Amino acid sequence: MLYLDYQKFLTSLLKNVSALNITISNLELDHIAYQTSSSIDYDKTKPKLLQIADEVHEAIVGGRRVGIFKLHSPIHFDGYVIPAIEIIEPKQGEKHTTGLQHAEFVIDESFESFIAKYPTIDWDTSSIHRDEYAHLKLHFKDGLTVKFHHQSILNTTS
Repeated sequence: MLYLDYQKFLTSLLKNVSALNITISNLELDHIAYQTSSSIDYDKTKPKLLQIADEVHEAIVGGRRVGIFKLHSPIHFDGYVIPAIEIIEPKQGEKHTTGLQHAEFVIDESFESFIAKYPTIDWDTSSIHRDEYAHLKLHFKDGLTVKFHHQSILNTTS
């Protein structure tokens, strides 16, 4: 069985977001993401994940495998219902620690409009103009990341 300490992860992540006064209580938290440390780790993690979720989609994104899974039982945390998890293989040459890495919220406004609400925040806008999986990122000192995108990950796969 795959062990996910999502409570510790989400507590830390939401604390980081709250410290910046970003309003997220009205947003859908549609998935959390699990970064693997290697291709071998990805291959070992996937069957464990299939014990608690159904694979929706797997694709090569940015030169590495990314799998989207719909949880058999959504995660309930702090008023959020999280239906999905993403697993990510590291890009060739990158070093990562295995574990929960980021969470993504769905916004119903343009990235520019969302950014304008929080002008003092140092946003990572490097992915907002991508054709696939466009998103806005915010990296925290503890290594966690929060992302904002326009459509639930379960609705963006084909």
